[in-house]
Amino acid sequence: MNVGRLAWRTPTGAMLWEIWGRHKVKFLWQGVALTASAFFVYWKEHGASGSFGEVLGMASFCCFLVAYLHLMVCFAYIETDARKVQLGFPGRLLLKPVSTVRLVLVPMVFGGAVIVTTFALWIGLVLPHLSAINVTNLLWFSTVLLSLFWWMQALAWSLPLLKVRSAILLLVVAIHLLVLLLPFLVTTFGSGWIRESVWRWGILAALLVSAVPVAGIGL
Repeated sequence: MNVGRLAWRTPTGAMLWEIWGRHKVKFLWQGVALTASAFFVYWKEHGASGSFGEVLGMASFCCFLVAYLHLMVCFAYIETDARKVQLGFPGRLLLKPVSTVRLVLVPMVFGGAVIVTTFALWIGLVLPHLSAINVTNLLWFSTVLLSLFWWMQALAWSLPLLKVRSAILLLVVAIHLLVLLLPFLVTTFGSGWIRESVWRWGILAALLVSAVPVAGIGL
């Protein structure tokens, strides 16, 4: 008995296999972008001139942004309904004998895990070598990206027919951008690093936790 094949035949396995089957060729470009960026930062630190080194650093960061956006597209579990010209959760899955909890958690948890793992590779090979990024804030950066990914999923699944959805999406992106910049902003909250860290992480935790029920209620 092939246990691996049986695992793919479960509802969860089928959902994951669909993600892999549709995008497996594109995932090769993730490795290409990471390898190229690692080469760029090595070149930047070992022989590139000042101005050219800055260009290499910018190219590395652009590769990271493109790779992250690509992962969001691959794992968001969002499809276009050609009849209604709208993005939303794959409607055919809502007709299957699968619980709403599983429909929500499989793409969110699995996609989030892949994004965080991939980001860890970028942390190990590229991002700390870019002077514009503070190494001590990489954990904060990765958690904000995870929250943004979950909220993009939640809103796309929950608001497929709402005309002002684009405005809400932009608002969510702006909120996460502001949260991302919190460690760099001068604040009067609390006294000392510990209290400041607690309220910052509290805001981010609230964003993460609230994204899951929003997605569930939307479905």
